[in-house]
Amino acid sequence: MYYHVFQDLKSLTLEVLTDFATPATDWEAIEKDIARGDWYGRIYAHNLLVVNSYAGRPGVMRCLLQMADEDLEFSAMLRESYRQQLMWLVELMPGMFPEVKFKKHQALMVVYSLAGIGEGILREYFVNESKTLRAAQMSSEQLAELLATLFYRALFLENPSSKQLRYTRNLAAMARPN
Repeated sequence: MYYHVFQDLKSLTLEVLTDFATPATDWEAIEKDIARGDWYGRIYAHNLLVVNSYAGRPGVMRCLLQMADEDLEFSAMLRESYRQQLMWLVELMPGMFPEVKFKKHQALMVVYSLAGIGEGILREYFVNESKTLRAAQMSSEQLAELLATLFYRALFLENPSSKQLRYTRNLAAMARPN
């Protein structure tokens, strides 16, 4: 039966991993209960989806990352999915910050840099199982809140509303007075 549908184990693996990665590009589903002007809420929703993917299936994420290293076509699909996830914000940034006069490549580099921080910690926490990081015993919601708060602060140079925060509410104290 297996060989009637798939050529080999790799083709099955690629199909499963592709299906696993696809929900991250459905912005309407991710942001369905969040007001368009709630930037922290939007950033948190995207981070929670990714954190839950890592937390719920670290072995699949390890396989996904390894397959991306080994298969050029899958790697291109995964990079394109990641690019699409970030481009919504890249496209909006010039309108969000008109005084900055962002060039597209500048907005792109800012967004990719901030997102890369999250990807690095998720890989270390869930895939590589860093004992140092795992000692924190963070829930998915706490980790998503931490990443969203850092992303928001770096992007807007201010703290999100403390009403939206639980785990990171104390980070407001890190702000330097003008």
